[in-house]
Amino acid sequence: MSAETLLNAALVATPLLVAGAAALRRRVQGQRATDAGPGAVIRAFITLIGGSSVATIGAAGLRGGAIDAPDLTATVIGSAIGGLSAVIMILSESRPERLGLRGASGAAWLAAITLPAVNIGLSSAWVWLLSSVGVTQTTQALMDDMRGAESPALLLGVLYATLGAPIAEELAFRGLLQGWLAERRGAVPASVGAGLMFGALHLADPVAVLPLMVFGVALGELRRRGGGIGPCLLAHAGNNALAVIVGLSA
Repeated sequence: MSAETLLNAALVATPLLVAGAAALRRRVQGQRATDAGPGAVIRAFITLIGGSSVATIGAAGLRGGAIDAPDLTATVIGSAIGGLSAVIMILSESRPERLGLRGASGAAWLAAITLPAVNIGLSSAWVWLLSSVGVTQTTQALMDDMRGAESPALLLGVLYATLGAPIAEELAFRGLLQGWLAERRGAVPASVGAGLMFGALHLADPVAVLPLMVFGVALGELRRRGGGIGPCLLAHAGNNALAVIVGLSA
């Protein structure tokens, strides 16, 4: 095995090793989830974003591709590893109640079913409005890769978009970040703040930032009014599933 292969394998494994080591250390030392301050939030998002990037670079190298233009499989593997690492870190540092891991109201579940269709409709209207004044939309790189992918890679992409990404992002934004902000700024500012940051995370797709901010705030209100993040997970997964269907059929 070459040194380059070992380096790439190490890059893929690093986020999981770091998150796992931190969780194991807490367990060995008998530390319970303490809802640490801003440090816990910063660590989670560095792991989610930075860990995904590092693992993607390693996965692209292992697949013999360019690290600045990873294929769909490398992107999904790297993003999934970064997301899983963030989930491990979040769950090891925060109490389930603070993350919203509890039951939700029936009204919240009903809203979660209808919210994806509403959001896709509003997003389509936003894209049409921009196109009418000459602003063209650039599709997400992940969607472009999925259109030309073979069946195994396409399945990985769909599973990540509809399950992996919603789980990691909802735990990070509606769970950890919104829970932390609510304790310091109040429930409504927390849902708005976490929602705006959710949209800002998608700056790579500028046209989608505003609709995603609106969607993020709606998810925040769903968490605040419903009591738990279960409906948020359902709405996020449904929204991504609809987006994939629309994107692949375009």
